[in-house]
Amino acid sequence: MCMESDTTSQSPREKREHTGEAVVVFLDILGFRRMDDSLHFPQEQRDAIQALRDRTPRDTDSPAVRADFYSFMDSIVRVLFFESGETRDAFRRHEMQWAQEAQQDLLKYGLLVQGGIAEGKVHSSPAEEMVFGSAVSMAYELASKAAYFPRVAVAPSIAEANEDFGWLGKWRDETWFIDYLRRPDVLWRGECVVTKVPWLTEVLEPHKRAVLSYVAGVTSQKELARCAWLVLYHNQSVNAVLWSKCTTASKGEEEVRSRLQDCLMQTDELLASKKT
Repeated sequence: MCMESDTTSQSPREKREHTGEAVVVFLDILGFRRMDDSLHFPQEQRDAIQALRDRTPRDTDSPAVRADFYSFMDSIVRVLFFESGETRDAFRRHEMQWAQEAQQDLLKYGLLVQGGIAEGKVHSSPAEEMVFGSAVSMAYELASKAAYFPRVAVAPSIAEANEDFGWLGKWRDETWFIDYLRRPDVLWRGECVVTKVPWLTEVLEPHKRAVLSYVAGVTSQKELARCAWLVLYHNQSVNAVLWSKCTTASKGEEEVRSRLQDCLMQTDELLASKKT
């Protein structure tokens, strides 16, 4: 696989090739090709890719590691090499958090993703714009099959060792994925502190707009299935907050509840016109 490359600490041309154990994140940005291409190199596309290239997880003590970044059209590959077996679990969590925050960042551009996170042997040569290996293949496989819907699927070896990771979910089809609409650190404690965090305005409401925009461009039954899953996932995430507030809402929380209610989407009405 040959792609445009970059790294978080050095110019690609300064990076020597490296082979070793790594965690790989593969992302396919949905709707990327629909973006305005009236310019030779649309600034919005450049900004979206740059946001991912520059992203480092918040509130994480990241060990000094080598991270390589590759981009090609609407696909992203990020490789984080292990320093040792002792740091493997920290690296797994680091990359899951990176994927969670990357999905939230892309909402600013109205973009959704489908992807996979895996681990294994990788050969990376930024100077040659080349990356391959079992972990890359597995991440791609997860993105194209296990993550059939717009989600980032996580390899069982990573998920089962990190079930306490707050942003990790398991869907009814037994697929582990990054549950990027959750706020386990703030919203699931029984207190209505939604107004104190940007979660509603920076994640939920932009997510609804991104879903509606994606649905508007649907042209196939495969995409229609993706839309149905997106709406279901979105509504379940909103309702998880609404239900927990039903008996404790105070007068000051009514505005928040109303905005959350407005975030809900009517699946049948939304998709009916696409089915006819």
